[in-house]
Amino acid sequence: MKHGALTLIAGLFLYVPSKGQSYFFNERYLEPAWLWEGGIRFGVMNCKTDLGKKAARWWPVSDIALSETRPAGSIYIQALHNHRIGFRIQFTSGTISGADSLVAKDTGPGRARYERNLHFRSRIMETLLLIEFYPFSFREREDLKQIQCYLLGGSGWFHFNPQAKWNHHWIELHPLHTEGQGFGKEFKSTGRTYSLNQWNIPLGAGIRLDAGPHFHCRLEILYRFLRTDYLDDVSTTYVDPKAFERNLPPYLAVIAIQLADRSKQTATQNVGTIRGNPLKKDAYLDCQLSIGYLFNRKKR
Repeated sequence: MKHGALTLIAGLFLYVPSKGQSYFFNERYLEPAWLWEGGIRFGVMNCKTDLGKKAARWWPVSDIALSETRPAGSIYIQALHNHRIGFRIQFTSGTISGADSLVAKDTGPGRARYERNLHFRSRIMETLLLIEFYPFSFREREDLKQIQCYLLGGSGWFHFNPQAKWNHHWIELHPLHTEGQGFGKEFKSTGRTYSLNQWNIPLGAGIRLDAGPHFHCRLEILYRFLRTDYLDDVSTTYVDPKAFERNLPPYLAVIAIQLADRSKQTATQNVGTIRGNPLKKDAYLDCQLSIGYLFNRKKR
């Protein structure tokens, strides 16, 4: 199925109608039915995880701390058909982070997060296959406006690697199995060790400006729905420190015990109690401005 989907997408990119038709972009330029575009995107990235700003509400961005916004950038190539539908391949890099210290002044439900005292950061590297749809463009070609709104969605693959700071150094959390992932039957509720390579479902919207015969500018926001709850390495319950000693090399066990439970309570008191929220998956999003160059508009 995966190979079939990739073949179909490749075919859409390579397909050019046998009876190609050109249109007037303006009095000096013509453009074909398929426009080819390549460009760069730059903006910011943020995330929604168990280490959020406040107690989560129902809507997707309610648990996002603006102070944790970090730079992000992308490159892409796209084929746009009749300004109605586009097919894009995009590569994105950015950083996400979160910390329970953000809710220091919260006296409500978010106070429990502050007492937990966890934090993380992670680099995101992703590849997306996207489809753009222009819902207001199904009209005569000459009536298309210079500014258009569009929706976009698709499928993506991304790599992440959560880290936490310990003794002035950033430590990778995945090898520490901080919730007993992969430790065997005694921790079957946490399952096997999570993968650092995952699939996502991106959905978003944007505004496109036709900025002349050779350039498109876009402003868009893209939200990624994930299958993992370990973007921040936090999901289920606290682990007995002795489990680390039984399952990890001594030097890793020492670090894991420190980073698995950083609350003001002792580890013994916390064992078996909730550490994260496994019922809600993590997510991340970006908001970026793009500049795209159109390769095949030609002078008359």
